[in-house]
Amino acid sequence: MSAPAVPEATFAPGWAKAGPLRTFVGQDLFNQIDGGAELFLELGFARLRLQSYARGKAELTLNAYEMEGPVPALAIYLMKMGRETPFPEIAARNSSEEVQLTILKGRYFVQVDNLGEAPASKAEAAALANTFLAGVAGEAAPSPLDALPPDGKMAGSERLIRGPYGLQPYFTFGEGDILSLGGRVFGALAAYRMPDGPSYTRLVVPYPDPAAAAAALAHLRGNLDPYIKVAADRPDGFDFVDFQEKKGRVARSGAVLDILFSLPSAAPMPSLLPLTGGLAMDLGPKIPEQVLDWKASGEDAVYDRKTLYDYMDGGAEVYLAFDFRRVFVRKYADAANNEIVLDVYDMGSPAEAFGMFSCDRQDPAAGIGQGSEYGPGLLRFWRGRYFVSITVAGDEDKAEKAVLDLGKAVVPLLGPDGAPPALLAGLPAEGLKADRASYFHDHVHLSNRYYVSAENVLGLDAKTECAFGEYALSGGEGARLLVVRYPTAERARAAEASFRKALLPAAGADGTALTDKKTWSAVRTRENILAAVFEATSKDYAGRLAAAALRPAK
Repeated sequence: MSAPAVPEATFAPGWAKAGPLRTFVGQDLFNQIDGGAELFLELGFARLRLQSYARGKAELTLNAYEMEGPVPALAIYLMKMGRETPFPEIAARNSSEEVQLTILKGRYFVQVDNLGEAPASKAEAAALANTFLAGVAGEAAPSPLDALPPDGKMAGSERLIRGPYGLQPYFTFGEGDILSLGGRVFGALAAYRMPDGPSYTRLVVPYPDPAAAAAALAHLRGNLDPYIKVAADRPDGFDFVDFQEKKGRVARSGAVLDILFSLPSAAPMPSLLPLTGGLAMDLGPKIPEQVLDWKASGEDAVYDRKTLYDYMDGGAEVYLAFDFRRVFVRKYADAANNEIVLDVYDMGSPAEAFGMFSCDRQDPAAGIGQGSEYGPGLLRFWRGRYFVSITVAGDEDKAEKAVLDLGKAVVPLLGPDGAPPALLAGLPAEGLKADRASYFHDHVHLSNRYYVSAENVLGLDAKTECAFGEYALSGGEGARLLVVRYPTAERARAAEASFRKALLPAAGADGTALTDKKTWSAVRTRENILAAVFEATSKDYAGRLAAAALRPAK
């Protein structure tokens, strides 16, 4: 999947481009936005492309902000939408007025300014927006807003917070990153109204693990602004009063900080409502303690990113290369000491859970969860943000039914299904072995999936997204394809140059070359997307497959 093209001036009659396309990456945004760039960068800004168009004295400007993902895009949209007033002509969520269209789709936050001396028509502005939006993939991701309970929530007040710039308009707890969000953790905020009238604001912050939440609570308590007076201290939080004599409460539950503030002093303190979306360690009481002849044995355990090596001697790096948060472990044993081990991995998002599942597929499907496979002594599946493995030590045949029954019992506890990675759409469908497609981030997983080089010639890391597929056409043609999305176009071009130099020094202008294996390889880029083809049966097919992978999304 490649970046959507900036439209030509054919979206409506009589228009022409007014000046060149301007691109701003990272800190360059300060050169375009005089005030406010900090918020974009805090929320996960990647790139802005800006193109102006003119028709006489009318002028339209397309501002296409590419964010790090759909959640950062949603975050900036919520901050900028005002009172949401959508134009039905726009083919995406929007909040618009005649002088400016404000739009959200996938990882893009888009604004179309209509500020010419003579205004363009509403239809012309919508046509420009829709032309661009047609090339934007509709990526889906679980929203942190789902953590906010619905009862009493005031529609349209939802916001996503990732640091001090986003929090500042709502409340000042202290200086700097007072909630220890680190530009990585999103908190969900909304206004609430109690049944008898008083209103307050609630902020729910899910941290990677309980230790991180506890550290954030300690940092907050120890660095409060002097105008905030602590009214009551507790091991899991505190109550406070601000300078307006309004009150609030901070409470930690596991890995979550739940914060209420701006509540009138005379109003009763609302109960902290149960949060949605269970954590891995919360699953224990819900999972059966006995399955057929196997009973839970020993203590349940939970391991996080810091302690995972204590659980597995070798292999932890495979999980840590994804956004692994924690794993819940329960062991079962029968009378003969045959053992079943259940591991429920919280991978942070459905994309990461699919990625972990996809990187080692080799057995038949088991019909459990969103994707599964079962081989003797091992069941693997994923659902939502969870990846699950159930292994057997002992009599595998005897344990088979218990393993499958346990998997079926766990699935409904994992919450709703989630969307697989949007990047998989960048793998052309024709000839693709769908059950072999995989998603990952870095060189470790690429080497496990397909050996390219001992060196990280493609510059893969935690910020890159990779989709890998195997192809076999009915006519005998075949190949392997790697599609990589980089944070910037500059990194994609640098990776292409590195790949050519290290592996395809004889490649021509089209990036295609015959390898020592007497098969064809190719490498090409478009915007921030790189496509690399391996072991193609012909030069023509290598070129066609690379071109198809870089074709703009419809």
